[in-house]
Amino acid sequence: MAPAGAGRALAERVIQDAKRRLRGLSLRTPGAAASAFYVALGFTPAATHFLALPG
Repeated sequence: MAPAGAGRALAERVIQDAKRRLRGLSLRTPGAAASAFYVALGFTPAATHFLALPG
């Protein structure tokens, strides 16, 4: 099992890398807990979740 906070650290790294290359990220979640995780990272719930990146 991964250490506590490993998922958040990985997601934050992906977001940081994406900011240099992309205008946004979108994803689909399997349920409410996963949705809440991504909302806490700044994603906006929609049909999927989307995070607009500056730049």
